Amino acid sequence: MQALLIPALLLFQVAPVEDNLARGVALAREGRFAEAREALEAGWKAAPGDKRFPTEMAGLAFRQKQFGAAKKYLRAALRLDPEDPYASEFLGTLFLLEGNQEAALKYWNRAGRPRVREIRMEPEPAVDPVLLDRAFAFSPAAVLKLEEYRLTRARLELLGIFPLWKIELLPGEGEDFEAVFRSTERRAWWLSLARGVAFQTVYPEFYNLRGSGTNFVSLVRWDAQKRRVFAALSSPIAQDPGRRRTFFADARNENWNVPGLGGFNLQKVEGGAGLDWIVNSRWGWGISFGAATRRYRNSTLPGGASLWSEARVRYGLLRVPERRLTVESGASWRVGRTFERSLGLFSQGQASLEARWFPQARGEDFATTARVRVGGTVGEVPFDSLYMLGLERDNDLWLRAHIGSRNGQKGSAPMGRSFVLTNWELDKLVCSVGMVSISVGPFVDSGRAYAAAPLGSGKWLWDAGTQAKVRVAGGFAVVFSYGKDLRTGGGAFYVTLAP
Repeated sequence: MQALLIPALLLFQVAPVEDNLARGVALAREGRFAEAREALEAGWKAAPGDKRFPTEMAGLAFRQKQFGAAKKYLRAALRLDPEDPYASEFLGTLFLLEGNQEAALKYWNRAGRPRVREIRMEPEPAVDPVLLDRAFAFSPAAVLKLEEYRLTRARLELLGIFPLWKIELLPGEGEDFEAVFRSTERRAWWLSLARGVAFQTVYPEFYNLRGSGTNFVSLVRWDAQKRRVFAALSSPIAQDPGRRRTFFADARNENWNVPGLGGFNLQKVEGGAGLDWIVNSRWGWGISFGAATRRYRNSTLPGGASLWSEARVRYGLLRVPERRLTVESGASWRVGRTFERSLGLFSQGQASLEARWFPQARGEDFATTARVRVGGTVGEVPFDSLYMLGLERDNDLWLRAHIGSRNGQKGSAPMGRSFVLTNWELDKLVCSVGMVSISVGPFVDSGRAYAAAPLGSGKWLWDAGTQAKVRVAGGFAVVFSYGKDLRTGGGAFYVTLAP
């Protein structure tokens, strides 16, 4: 009797589950979505390990254009069966519809898709075909893998000639896709030339010379307090878009006014060469060598000639494409010698960690960036090689309530042999018209420069404020910021250019 009772009980439990599934599917076909959801939820509650229910509920949410709910159900189905090709392909398609190509590839690859039949260029870039072909890490008649897509991105960014580009996946014959590369090249040299006129600076820049991927960038500043001429020429090595060499020269004539040291003039000439190499989609490294000579007029600061070499590396620590979150790390180490008796050998190292998050499913609204950087020095270095924390056009260690110059002369920001700096900011997109977009948002900076008074900060500094970015697509951004020093209550308004 007991042997007959157990199968009967199992049949009694299975029947309602199958009935709920069938009824939910039928109601969904009739457009009775609320009733269909009730039936499917009841079946899922009775059989929480049955992946068919979250899969069907994802389809129901998709028909109602509720992409967020559909993705949630599909992820639940994949937790039950990570190898389910239908759920993986469905989830990848949802991400593609939202413009999140990396997340789409992550899940499509689980199902062995997408297979690319051909790669097309629209429009055809004015780049050496061999160089451009080598930039693409994937090939026609093969599955486009996420790592290949990321490696392609890294190579195209290193080329530096496409400020705007994307690879669109369009349905082709059968289940194949066409990969269409759409790009905008840097051609408006007059725009780069004129963008810094308000800051007594011009930026003569020429990209992709003769289609070779060779770029020339330069800066000419006639500010009486901070004269500067800079030029750099970079090009691929052996038509390899993942390897790039750079030659640069830099000459400065600057007036400084530093608390405790008074006013003096710095004359400096520097030149060198470097190599950057992309290993894979996560790893990249570079080396540079240079020589400099400097003189401090009206000061007893030691100058002289110096030689240096630098090694740097970057690594992608974390990439969660479905959450649109990336965490990148980097480090550099410079060693050298200054040929002046009181200076000699020196070493400087820096490390950074940067997280970037786009909380919206699509677009760049509410883009959030957090960054931590540290640096230190061993040995004695020339004064202008100390780290500076503050807003200055030749400095990227920003404390946005501390301006690095007074009356145009450098030296008013905290400086030190070592430092710790954190920056956080949020950009809310408020307007986008044609090629111009405007974003506004808050920021918080904190840092400390370690040096004897009055150069160092002495204590941790905290700055908070708001900034607005006016960005020209494919060009540059003008950044307006107002920061408040939370220790002293002082404020600082600043306008600068950002890449």
